Amino acid sequence: MDIAISVLHSSFAVFGIINNSLLIILALFKSPRVLRIFSILILSHAITDLGICIIDLFNQARLIPCDYTIAFISNGLCRFFGSSFCFAAQVIELHFLTHSLYLILLSFCYRLYVLHRPAPRIKVLIFIILIVYIPSLFMVATLLTNPRSDYATLEKLVLKRFPTYNVSGAALNGYEDLTQFAPLFSTLHSIIPTFPIYVTILVLRKRIIVTLAKEKQYMGPETREIHSQLLKALSIQALLPGIVCLSIICFLLGQMRILNHPLLEYLTFLIVLIVPSFSPLICLIYIRPYRKAILRVVCPKLGKVKPKASGNSM
Repeated sequence: MDIAISVLHSSFAVFGIINNSLLIILALFKSPRVLRIFSILILSHAITDLGICIIDLFNQARLIPCDYTIAFISNGLCRFFGSSFCFAAQVIELHFLTHSLYLILLSFCYRLYVLHRPAPRIKVLIFIILIVYIPSLFMVATLLTNPRSDYATLEKLVLKRFPTYNVSGAALNGYEDLTQFAPLFSTLHSIIPTFPIYVTILVLRKRIIVTLAKEKQYMGPETREIHSQLLKALSIQALLPGIVCLSIICFLLGQMRILNHPLLEYLTFLIVLIVPSFSPLICLIYIRPYRKAILRVVCPKLGKVKPKASGNSM
């Protein structure tokens, strides 16, 4: 099982690194004028997801919930650099994951906002992104500045709860007391906002659809096509928090002693890796200038398709 999970982690991570790197390049150099402001959100999200994929490639964590103890075993290359390196990698990856979820919500808020008002200035949008980043930044700062439990203590607690587990020599990190502020805040911050964010995204998506239906007759062909394509992209993007919810369910099943199994412990972080790995494909497929730029490289003949008379950029 260890080898199979490691192969999946590596495959998803490498796939995500390629996709997000490509999206970053395209967002920087191929964003049309009409998407110049929204591309800031695209770029921010791609950088965050790229960070997740790079760290996961070296971390590949297995989360072991043990009552009031939470332990991580890193199975990636970071274990050759010591448990401290793995712990820092795990904490940084976790804070990127929470921030990525906030950025998905912010994308929906932006699309609804620009349907009723002029797009905000770039400086304003960057400021909002930084404000949204504060909870995740506080989480990573809290975890990195609070000492984690030592290996011997964690090994004893894990083996007491799961006597058949072999954690000898593993890159084992975590906290023996989950009720301490640092691990408690990070756990709650990673779990509680997810479900309300998912519901809010679905509500925002519905409002965007209704607004577009009402305003469609007043839009020019280019604007109408752009919003239509972005709505398709955001509709698929609305499914992403649901994948995060599945990851949380895997954790809660073990934490609440409903079902404990090594597979669930592996799936907690493997499932959530699907989001940053495949999320950039939404933009690469549905944003026309990005899609055309890729086609010019992959298939030059398809990339030379003449633009429509409306001149839409999607």
